[in-house]
Amino acid sequence: MAGLEQKRVENKLYALIQWCKSSYRVGENYYSNMLATIKRHQCPFCDYSSLLSANVKRHVLTHTGERPFLCNVCGKGFIEKKNLATHMLNHTGERPHKCELCSKSFMRKDALKTHMIVHFRC
Repeated sequence: MAGLEQKRVENKLYALIQWCKSSYRVGENYYSNMLATIKRHQCPFCDYSSLLSANVKRHVLTHTGERPFLCNVCGKGFIEKKNLATHMLNHTGERPHKCELCSKSFMRKDALKTHMIVHFRC
């Protein structure tokens, strides 16, 4: 999701610059310089950068090995809270994603989507 969010920000910025280009007569370099001045947040360990600091903070965890979200049952750690929530389904046995055609249930939404192929195969 982070990558998609970054793309949205970059696309909005690009659209704004295109609108400015069509509305005002200034040199072509003006807009290139404007883009160059936009602050990108840089990973201190590699070439990764993002317009959003939260993306870089999450990315840095892949280098440091830190896992701030810990399972209180088995101790496994996760970089993102949503991944811990998905993992907890293993302990609770909950299967929140149910097939409306055959009542089979799944822990993850992507598994349900894959299952749906069974019903719509020709």
